This record gives sequence, C-alpha cells and structure tokens, in this order.
Amino acid sequence: MAKAALQEEQAEDLDLELKRTQLAEAKLRLELTKRNLEEFEAAERERERNKRQTQFQLETETQNLRTTQEQCLHKQGAPCRRPLKGTKESALRLIKLPDGFSMVIHCPICRMKVFSPHPDDRLTARREGETEAQMQARIAKFEADTARFRELLAVVESIEVGGDAVELDTGTEVTFRNARTGNPIYPRRAWDQQTAPVFHA
Repeated sequence: MAKAALQEEQAEDLDLELKRTQLAEAKLRLELTKRNLEEFEAAERERERNKRQTQFQLETETQNLRTTQEQCLHKQGAPCRRPLKGTKESALRLIKLPDGFSMVIHCPICRMKVFSPHPDDRLTARREGETEAQMQARIAKFEADTARFRELLAVVESIEVGGDAVELDTGTEVTFRNARTGNPIYPRRAWDQQTAPVFHA
C-alpha cells in the first residue's frame, strides 16, 4: 500500500516535472519566435528605409540633371567654373542609330539626349483601345516633338568641322521590313515615352 502510494507520488512528480519542462520549452519557443519576429520587422524597416533613400537619391539626381540641362547653353568654350555657360560653337552632336530611323541629338556637357520622334506616332489611324482624344494628343505630341527635334537638328547641321556637319554614325544599319508588303517596320523604343529636356537656342 505504501509502495503504491510512493509510486503514485513519484508518477505525479514526474508528471509535474514533465509539465514544467514543457512549459519552459514553450516559453523558450515563444521567446525565439518573438526574437525572430523582431529581427524580421527590423530587417523590413531597414529595407523600407533603404528603398526610400534610394528613391530619394534617384529623384534628386533626376531633378539635378533636369536643372543642369535647363541651365546649359549647349555651347563650347565655357570657363571651368561655369561649364554650362559656353560662348563658342554648339556642343550638340547628332548620332544615327542602327535601326535605320532613330537619331539622337546629344549634348556632352549636360548629358541632354533628344530622340527623334517615332514615325508611327504621326499616323492618323486610331490604335487598338485608343480614343479619338488620345489619338489627337499623340499626334499633337508628335508634331511638337518633331518641331523641337528639327530645331536642334538645324543647330547641329549648322556646325561645321573641316567642312562637314558634326554627325556620328554607328555604321551598321538594320532595317525591319514587312515580309508581305516590304514596307519598313518601326519597332517601339525604350525612350519613346520619355519627356525631352528644355533647349536654349
């Protein structure tokens, strides 16, 4: 009888010890989970902070570049302290790209790049999903971009170095044509949606 009571007491002690161990283990798991969660939240905050900082830097650099391009006269012969205020011949250069229809007018001083408008933007037929107002806006933008590009092109063509206009040609030209009609195909370009910077004549 006493032996049975002793065994029962030992079993209760073991059960109590097991419950204490399980509780300690559960507390440890909870502590580890909390720590992992805190570390995860701290890492998320750090990522978000880095993302905001990178976005701010990109916006600042873009704004600085835009301001520089607006202030630049796109002319050579500027003093070192005022590189944007040249007084001599234009620094603009024309670059012909190998797709056969794209041209870029580039200022090496302020890194301005003005691309020739895409030929398909002048078409008066509506595109799929395009409203009449959107088509008119596209054509108006094409005409404005073309006028700006022609203005710059006239400046570039007026520059003479050894009797020749300043022009850089990539040399190789690749033309895409429709297999049935033979008409040229003008693929869309990455810069077609970019806004061009201000140009001072």
